[in-house]
Amino acid sequence: MILHNAGVHAAVVAVFDEMAPDYDENRMHRALAAEVARFIGPLATHAEWDVLDVATGTGLALRALASANPETSLRMRGVDVSPAMLEVARTQLPTARFTRGGAESLPVRDDSVDLVMCVTGLHVFADAREAIAEWARVLRPNGRATVATFAEGGPQPSPEAGFVVNHDPFRTGPAIDATARPLGFTVTRSESWRQMLLVELAHLDARPRERRGLDA
Repeated sequence: MILHNAGVHAAVVAVFDEMAPDYDENRMHRALAAEVARFIGPLATHAEWDVLDVATGTGLALRALASANPETSLRMRGVDVSPAMLEVARTQLPTARFTRGGAESLPVRDDSVDLVMCVTGLHVFADAREAIAEWARVLRPNGRATVATFAEGGPQPSPEAGFVVNHDPFRTGPAIDATARPLGFTVTRSESWRQMLLVELAHLDARPRERRGLDA
């Protein structure tokens, strides 16, 4: 988690814009996306699924999920702050809808999503609690979220980048549960993969929420 101001936000965008052209060439990135899709498991083919990928980057996780569920009707959407990442995502997955936006104020309607994914994004958000609260807002009752975090290690920006990140609050299932439970989620299962932690969160909170007239 990092503290953002306008300068830090611009620095974050610049770092990910620079990574975008070669992001998909990284074997770890591709393997992690496939592992997230495997962890989520097969999605029921008798229903349509609205899937939102927060901090989608180049859309790798959405592509992996689509490949793992070829017979399932998926309405896929990704949100990211990096225009360059989104440009790649739109080219690679033209059937999905990609929107520029921040995790703490998602440009998505209330109660419109069945599954939220967030792969290696929590440590970059200005306020992870606000981001998770947004998941609660956009998820339908009984929706779920899947996150991937760094259980060990984790990248740090260069000193010249203009910001730092803290992976520690997201290294274990209990730590993530402690953050997410007051926001209406509970950890239902978790799994280690290499240095990563994969976690499923069930959306349990049905309290009334302020509705926002955002786009479809």
